[in-house]
Amino acid sequence: ARPLERRAERQPALEHIAARLTPEQGYQVLLHRAWQQPVSDDGPAIAIHQGQRHFEHYPIQGTLKLRPGRYMQTDMTFWVNRFGEYGQLLASERLTQRVRLVPGRLTYIDHDSLGLLIELRRL
Repeated sequence: ARPLERRAERQPALEHIAARLTPEQGYQVLLHRAWQQPVSDDGPAIAIHQGQRHFEHYPIQGTLKLRPGRYMQTDMTFWVNRFGEYGQLLASERLTQRVRLVPGRLTYIDHDSLGLLIELRRL
């Protein structure tokens, strides 16, 4: 996957929703990003990460690939990693989904103790 380029990043548009996902409500926002990218059948997957790198892993990392169409298809895999005192990987939880998305519609993807909110917007 190709790393997400800084120049492609945008101000997140879902801040009002993320602000309501508080620990008091039983939620914790681990990653909140927005970016602009062209979408094509042969376009690369985008690699996203959050936090300090430990060897080959980040606390939050994942890949997301979009394919065009009336309903845009996305293949995504995200990991939430927990590290030990010396940076060794102790545990990892993975969310893997293939989902069709309607541009302009907020979609919730539920997976074990993880969830993902995603919204695609056409430019």
